[in-house]
Amino acid sequence: MIYSFTEQQKSKIIEDAGYDFYRIVHYSLIVLSKQWKLFGLEFFDGYFNGNAIFFCKSEPHGDCVLKIYGECDEALDDYNALREHNGGYFVKAFEYDEYGAILVERAVPGKMLSDEPSLEKRLAVFSELFNGRHIAPKNPQLFDTYANRLNHCVNLIENKREDFKELYFHAIKAREIYTKMESVYDRKLLIHLDLCGVNIVSCGNGQYKIIDPSTVIGDPVIETGRFIHVECYKNEIERGLEKTKIALDYFEKNLNIPNKILRQCLYLEAVFSACERTQWGGFGERIFNKILFAEKLMNES
Repeated sequence: MIYSFTEQQKSKIIEDAGYDFYRIVHYSLIVLSKQWKLFGLEFFDGYFNGNAIFFCKSEPHGDCVLKIYGECDEALDDYNALREHNGGYFVKAFEYDEYGAILVERAVPGKMLSDEPSLEKRLAVFSELFNGRHIAPKNPQLFDTYANRLNHCVNLIENKREDFKELYFHAIKAREIYTKMESVYDRKLLIHLDLCGVNIVSCGNGQYKIIDPSTVIGDPVIETGRFIHVECYKNEIERGLEKTKIALDYFEKNLNIPNKILRQCLYLEAVFSACERTQWGGFGERIFNKILFAEKLMNES
């Protein structure tokens, strides 16, 4: 089966990731449709981050998502992470192709938690997925650690510190905070570095599953920073502050994590995200203001 892209879909892929990636996607669809017995392919218009996503059906597996990556290592990382979890709170991984594609379970109806209008509902779903979900890796050699990722960010900014002097200061500060935090929160479990509303999707009967497992080894408290960080900056800063304090209080009560630690995790995430953005030119005043916001909140605790 050969998938026929519309001109708009083709242009979207080429604009985002280049013509060579479009050719990879086109070729992969031809090969994998036959190899994995796929049909009913539907391009996901929410395509982003250099990956092409298709909803489809598979003769042996039923409703699936085919994800073709721009980076083969990223595909293998996600496949390994999903295989470790083997379903449960996560979608299942069915197939992997060494050229950078995976076939995973599709959660139906698949509505993103970020589309849920109730903040309290979003916080409740996150809390339910957080409590009791984390496992120790069976194959720890396959995964990086959060500490290594944070050190990588610091080193990245250190090499550019003449251009990012203030950010470098915050990167060093974040590493010091995490070092102290790690002396208490020292569990070595599989954690999701991007556990936010767009990566939590509905699967019916009020249940949700996690997708896109950006996975490292660390203590689960780190996940709270990412979720709060994404939740708090959709609107103006005043609304963000209000939502942040609601989330902090909710998680302190329902996750049994001290408010002070939650605020530190938010600051770590703000710095971590900003450092990563410097790699593709996404860092600017708006991003830096998020760090200042998180720092001020942390200092109030």
